[in-house]
Amino acid sequence: AAFRSFQQRKHYRKILWSVSVVEKAVLRWRLKRKGFRGLQLNTEEADGDQNQQSDAEEDFFRTSRKQAEERVERSVIRVQAMFRSKKAQEDYRRMKLALNQAK
Repeated sequence: AAFRSFQQRKHYRKILWSVSVVEKAVLRWRLKRKGFRGLQLNTEEADGDQNQQSDAEEDFFRTSRKQAEERVERSVIRVQAMFRSKKAQEDYRRMKLALNQAK
């Protein structure tokens, strides 16, 4: 069973590698620049004035910044929810006490 799971993971790595290569190739062909995993460009933004390289780069950076801000907001909301949870507060106190005792 362990060998079969090893074979599956090995095969999965090959699939991930090939998907990332194809993704980069498509992004380079369509957007005429390097591809980045996780960047989600809207079709309206991608179809907009691609003749001017500086405008395309600015759109790219704006989209990247907006996505980064959304990720940070989601993280802050998750941390705030954990902070409000009594169980999470108790777990944190227990972890902090264990750390202090280990010192």
